[in-house]
Amino acid sequence: MKTMVRSSAWPEWARKWMLLSALVLGSADVIFHGHGQLLGVALLGFCFLTLGRVNARLAIMVLLTYAFFDGDIRRLVNSVYGWPAIDPLLLLVPVVGSIFGLSVLLREKVDTPLSRLILVLMVLMGLEIFNPLQGGLRVGLGGAFFYIPPLMFFWLGRRYATPAFIESLLYRLVLPISVLAAIAGYMQTIFGFAPWEQDWINHVAASYAALNVGGYIRPFAFFTSSAGYVTVLSIGSAIALAGIWLGHRRAALALVPLLPALVLSSERGPIVKLLVAGLVVWALQRGSGKGWYMRVSLAGLATAALLAFALPHLMPSHSDSGQVNALLSHQVGGLANPLNAKDSTLMLHLQILGNGVFSGFTHPYGYGLGAGTGAASKFAASGSEGESTETDFGNMFVNLGFVGGIIYLVIMVRVLWLLFIDWQLRQQRVSLMILAVLLVTFATWLIAGEYSSPLLLWLLIGATDAMTRKGHNI
Repeated sequence: MKTMVRSSAWPEWARKWMLLSALVLGSADVIFHGHGQLLGVALLGFCFLTLGRVNARLAIMVLLTYAFFDGDIRRLVNSVYGWPAIDPLLLLVPVVGSIFGLSVLLREKVDTPLSRLILVLMVLMGLEIFNPLQGGLRVGLGGAFFYIPPLMFFWLGRRYATPAFIESLLYRLVLPISVLAAIAGYMQTIFGFAPWEQDWINHVAASYAALNVGGYIRPFAFFTSSAGYVTVLSIGSAIALAGIWLGHRRAALALVPLLPALVLSSERGPIVKLLVAGLVVWALQRGSGKGWYMRVSLAGLATAALLAFALPHLMPSHSDSGQVNALLSHQVGGLANPLNAKDSTLMLHLQILGNGVFSGFTHPYGYGLGAGTGAASKFAASGSEGESTETDFGNMFVNLGFVGGIIYLVIMVRVLWLLFIDWQLRQQRVSLMILAVLLVTFATWLIAGEYSSPLLLWLLIGATDAMTRKGHNI
């Protein structure tokens, strides 16, 4: 007997109405229970994922842009709705990026030494989620939130980040954002903080002691922390310096706002790493062969001598006051006297790093993926162990044990070696640009607590693996 409705039409029709009904009822339930913010995050995440299906490269740029501005987005929203214990806005990019990256990983061929090392590291991290020493499963899951999403961007970079895309990303997105960050930092330093920014400062004052220097609050622009702000200033400065040596002369204009903002950030390490990155890029672009390290050595000695002469004259007098002078005094004092415990924390940082690396051998199974992260302070039960070393490779020894720490060190060396050899063989300028960015962020490629720059850095590392794999066998 013939029927008026085909047998296949009803299930399709029913599925659509069931899906729509579930969305409407679920949304109503979320809103009526006071979770409208969660619904907004879910809808935004759905839009990001949909964009990834349509145009993956555009989706990557949108995700990175959102991640860079996430600090002020959260401050604006939470100043109205209040500060939740777990902020769904903070989960948005890591969750979407992980879903996006996992879809690529499941289709990719793991056919290079670097990609195999990354996969082994991810497996080891997955096991360390369950390490009881960190203080509970929630701490391990929190550690996964910090460490897994950036590694997922490695697979995105490997799949989508061509040299042309990387050059466009760095010069048309990251460099302008770094300049905007510098301008925002100046405004905070000179004019103070907006109401929503001051609300955030009050909210984190008890737990974020590093934000305060000499009674003044460090600038943080629109980032989630002052450390993230400084990292992006460093990346922008490295891109501009590389641009000067590689023919992008207009990039030099970006150094005008970036370098003073980096000095006023009151962080010493990024200044030193920027000098190293600039010297290495300059030496390599002057010609290939063994002479490059001689040029780096001579230029480094000349720079050190110049700084030793100039820094004492830059120190503000004791009669000077104000935030600018306080930040400048803190900066210059540490650079001029790096071994003096009164002016510099260099020796303390080295001691913390040494203890962290040593703990990887005394506790070969590590303390767990979330040890030393913000997840440990938030979720750990009494008796949790493991402290942050303030460096990524040091944290890997603490969290994953000596095996994970050594694997991570091998990854770091491998990445830098690939970029160096690729430049020597093909003179591909994007390799030198990526090298400059990775040198200026050395030891913070995978640092917990920074929510934007690690995504960019591991995207660049994935692009490095892809372009060296396709170009030649290294």
